[in-house]
This record gives sequence, structure tokens and C-alpha cells, in this order.
Amino acid sequence: MDQTFDAVPESITRARRLLTGWLTRSGLTEASDLVLAVGELVSNAVRHGKAPIRLLMTCLPDRVRIEVQDHGGGRPALRPVEIAGPHAGGWGLRFVDRLADRW
Repeated sequence: MDQTFDAVPESITRARRLLTGWLTRSGLTEASDLVLAVGELVSNAVRHGKAPIRLLMTCLPDRVRIEVQDHGGGRPALRPVEIAGPHAGGWGLRFVDRLADRW
């Protein structure tokens, strides 16, 4: 499946719903971690990237491959976690890093 989104907060919910439906149709109902990971990746693309945001999903025999692409100028990187303040965050890619084989 291949879908594009605008760089707006509503795209995060749309991407999660799209993935949930795709996983259900594929018989992968125990994959809530993937939905969370896609939410984090699309959130990062909305926050730091530029539209269009592209979500590609492929079901392989031994894994699910998910790609999130945007047209921002940088590459994702782990950063220190900040609990509060204007730059609060840093948890999302740590979660993706633990879940994914590679990113």
C-alpha cells in the first residue's frame, strides 16, 4: 500500500487508521506496536519534514516493512529526551529504534 499525506497533524491519525485497516485485512491483528511506530514516524515528518509525506507498507513472508518519507532536508536522528519545555520530546525514535530491525 502506498499513500501520501499533507504535513498537518490530522495526517497522523489518518496514517494510523490506514495502517490498522491494512493490517486487519492482512490478518495481522496483533501488530499494535506497528501502529504506534507509524504514528511516531508520521508525527516526526509532520513536525520536522515537508509535504508530501509518503507511507509505504509491504507485507513480506517474515516481516512487515513500513517506510515513511518526507521532503525535509534532514535525516532522523536520536536526540536527548526532554521532559518539558519548548523542545519536549525525543521518545519517538527511541521507540522505533527498539522495534525496528533498521531505520
